[in-house]
Amino acid sequence: MVIKTVEELDKALEILSTSEIIAFDFETMPSGLFPEVDKKEAALHHKMCELEGLALRSEKLDPIYIPISDTEIPRVYLTEKISTLFSQESLFVAHNIQFDAKIADYFFGARPKNKFCTLVGYWYLDENTPKDAKTLGKKHFDIDMIPYDEAKKLGEKDFYDYAKRDAEVTYRLYFFLREALEENHFDLASTLEMNFIDVLIDMTLYGTPCDFKYLKEGERILTNKVLELEAKIYKELGEFNINSPQQLCEKLYGIKIKRKKVNGKFLSTFEKVEDYDSNNYAKVKAITETGAPSTKEEALEKIDTPAAKLLKEYRGIMKLLSTYAIGYQKYVIDNKIYPTFNNSGRDSFQYGTVTGRLSSSAPNMQNISHEPTEGWWLREAIYAKDGYKLIVADEAQLEMRLLAHFSKDPHLIEAIKSGEDIHLATAKIIFGKEEISSEERRFAKTQNFSTAYGQGIIAMANQLGCSKEEAKKFRFKYFDTFPKIKKYVDRVGEKLEQNGYVKTVLGRKRRIPEVYSNESGIVARAKRQGVNSIIQGSAADVLKAAMVKIHSEFKEKNLDAHILLQIHDELVIECKEEQVEEASAIVKEYMEHPLNKDFRVPLEVEPKICKTWAEGKD
Repeated sequence: MVIKTVEELDKALEILSTSEIIAFDFETMPSGLFPEVDKKEAALHHKMCELEGLALRSEKLDPIYIPISDTEIPRVYLTEKISTLFSQESLFVAHNIQFDAKIADYFFGARPKNKFCTLVGYWYLDENTPKDAKTLGKKHFDIDMIPYDEAKKLGEKDFYDYAKRDAEVTYRLYFFLREALEENHFDLASTLEMNFIDVLIDMTLYGTPCDFKYLKEGERILTNKVLELEAKIYKELGEFNINSPQQLCEKLYGIKIKRKKVNGKFLSTFEKVEDYDSNNYAKVKAITETGAPSTKEEALEKIDTPAAKLLKEYRGIMKLLSTYAIGYQKYVIDNKIYPTFNNSGRDSFQYGTVTGRLSSSAPNMQNISHEPTEGWWLREAIYAKDGYKLIVADEAQLEMRLLAHFSKDPHLIEAIKSGEDIHLATAKIIFGKEEISSEERRFAKTQNFSTAYGQGIIAMANQLGCSKEEAKKFRFKYFDTFPKIKKYVDRVGEKLEQNGYVKTVLGRKRRIPEVYSNESGIVARAKRQGVNSIIQGSAADVLKAAMVKIHSEFKEKNLDAHILLQIHDELVIECKEEQVEEASAIVKEYMEHPLNKDFRVPLEVEPKICKTWAEGKD
């Protein structure tokens, strides 16, 4: 049924007012006011989109669709009625409820209190498979659904049918997941995750202050640096298109790449230029899948020539310029940016990341450099508005503390409890001396993270800049020094082989089917990934639980304090100046005690009060 009159609306809402479970899905479209932003991003951004319609389904009502942008119902009346709907006590279900509840809040001033997200629920069921509604509708209910872009090309009736199917699939998915999910997983998806989604919605709606003028200054500074580097590269290699892999390959290695089409496929052939043996050319250190000399970052890292060094620097500056200094400008609205957290758009294939770590988009906040470049640093652009301060709080060495907790290694526990820099402390134990060089500390740090992140020997060797044999020798020395870590790593691998999954500190499963491969290398990598999944997944659990408690306490105490960002193990919060000490104490308390259990080593957080995010760096 399509709702286009007041009478039809009132009748449907009367039925929904007594419904226990209501599935809903908003259709939105770009407003057209932000042409520089990708249309799909704009359609998911509350300040860049317009409402197109709302689909609803309950146990008492077959799917209906309200074409908000094409109805005779007065907008004020419609807004009031939909606001009343989302204010009732029913359980509201959506596939990516973070988006749909945000839209309900922003446009109608009413966010469902009781809610469940089938995208999150399916992520708990299987984090490794596609989770968009189209795929799941066909897979579980044999309901054919098409992408939004294709649906828009259809006639009005067919588009309305498309919209209603979204609500129908979501409704069915809820009951499917109630049966399919383990009790613990259903409880986590229904409680912790829904509370966390409220935190993320508030973060998105509040926004993060961002200095547009500082971005423009960064554009100027970095553009000048790019031009300077281009001139130096041309001096070394002659003029060419720096961003063309083929031209760069010829200039850097002295190898021409020719491509021709054979039987519908492109084949590449390579030939040396006449003076290939000249000292001006670098030796090929890595090749692509096609056999061509690689010009990617990892290949340039292995080449020790002036040109390669300049190219690496050029690419780094170009990324800063295009992704941040220029890239962020299109997202600034009223001196704020409003990132979408979890990357969980309606077409999402994953909720956050497979380990549970938070991700973000429009813009991506997760890969911001830790260090200033050429006198410019994006963290300087993130600031507290007048009368407010930022609280920047980082979970110190969270991964290492979790590794100590799970492995129960007494030497690592002792090193952490000593209060000394963890990498320096572990280096002292490994090398058996008090005076540690920066190089020895670097080896210890690399192995610490290599264990927690599940890195292989080759990756570790590349990071250290040493041979595979040297890296292997140091890893053996590390495990000899911390034998319980070695036993823990082995134990994780054994359990993974037995069960096909590992569990985080909250009991969330991470399934790694590659452990059953017939190839030993893939199995070994899967086992390392098992350790990484426990550590990274538990770190995600810790931050998620802490954020929920902090957010709740801010509200309970009526503080003018707002979580702006979560970047890995770091929180950025804006707070009214006169309340900043109280808010800082709350942040410290719940980041150090996020769960209703103690760890074998303490979690340590020292919040910093500052004006810009950059000032919060150690």
